[in-house]
Amino acid sequence: MGRDRYRLRIIVIRFSDYSSPERRQETIEQMQELRRQALAGDDFAELARKHSEAPNAVNGGDMGYVEMEGMDPLFKAQVKNLKPGEASEVFYNDQAVFLLHLEEIKKGELLPLSEVRDRIFDLLYQQESMERYQLWLERLKARTYIENRLTNPPSSAP
Repeated sequence: MGRDRYRLRIIVIRFSDYSSPERRQETIEQMQELRRQALAGDDFAELARKHSEAPNAVNGGDMGYVEMEGMDPLFKAQVKNLKPGEASEVFYNDQAVFLLHLEEIKKGELLPLSEVRDRIFDLLYQQESMERYQLWLERLKARTYIENRLTNPPSSAP
C-alpha cells in the first residue's frame, strides 16, 4: 500500500533573533488572531499570502502533498488530529510560530505489482537467507566439540 499524503498550507511568522519574551508573546497572539480569522471563514490561502514569512507565501502557503513519515514531529503532532478543511492550533519552536491548514488527504492506494516486485523479492531473499544461516549455525554447533581447559588455570608463570 502507498502511504497517505496530506495537502497542507502553512503560515509562518518568525521570531527575530533578539525578541524579548513580550515580543514573542505578541507574535503568538498575532498568529492566534489569524487562526480566529481562518475559523471564521476567511480564506487561509489569502491569509498566508498577506501574513506568512515562509517562501511559499506567494502560493498561499501551499506545501503540496506531504507524507506523515517525512514530517517534523512538531508538525506531525498537529496534522494527525486534523480533518480536511480544519486549521491546527497555533504552535511554535525557537525560531517561529506556525499555523497549518489541512486541505485534503489522499489515502494510500494499492501499488501495482511492477512497483513493489523488487521490494517483495528483497524481503523474501532476506528471510530465506536468515533461515539458511540459522540452520547452518545450528548444524555447525552440533558438529563442534569445545573443551574448556581454562577452568582450573595453572598457577602464575615463573
